Amino acid sequence: MSKGEIIKNKLIEEVSNQPRLQWLLLVVVIILLISVTKSYFDLVYNERENTQSEVRIHEKLLDVQSTDFSESTLTNNKELAYSLLNKLPSASSNSTAEASALATLEADLQGIIERSRFNLLGSEEIIVANEKLWSIRIEVNGRLPPKQLIKFFTLFETEKSNKRIASIQYSPTTANTAVIAVDFLYRERK
Repeated sequence: MSKGEIIKNKLIEEVSNQPRLQWLLLVVVIILLISVTKSYFDLVYNERENTQSEVRIHEKLLDVQSTDFSESTLTNNKELAYSLLNKLPSASSNSTAEASALATLEADLQGIIERSRFNLLGSEEIIVANEKLWSIRIEVNGRLPPKQLIKFFTLFETEKSNKRIASIQYSPTTANTAVIAVDFLYRERK
């Protein structure tokens, strides 16, 4: 008898003599089967999700293909986009736009936010329709009394298309503290 057969016979004899070891091996086999089954079902689920996503994209493409293309609608949308771009304030450079945004915001909030501090969070260059734009984000910290709240929000009405409130944290119960992030949009002066 070879050494491998002797080890095999000893293992079989050991397992057959100990019922606890048999149960333990059964539990291990069941856990392995469950794990393999779960992996298989996860794979099937992921493939199903990918297929459904592709079917939705295909349906959207078919919808787009079936709609008529209107040259006049495209022209009208282009004119609207250019008119909105022309309403934006212009600046000769990114740093000029940042300085202008800081000065504008400081002047607008004069008397509305008490003990205000302004921090330039950053700027980003955006290219739209061959136009270079700069998006500038400024953070304002200070006290915003409740009686000034409406006046504050009127500064950001939709007619003023170059600035918006990106986020606001206002605590009227704790000394009226406010942390506001404001975005400005400037176009490059040509």
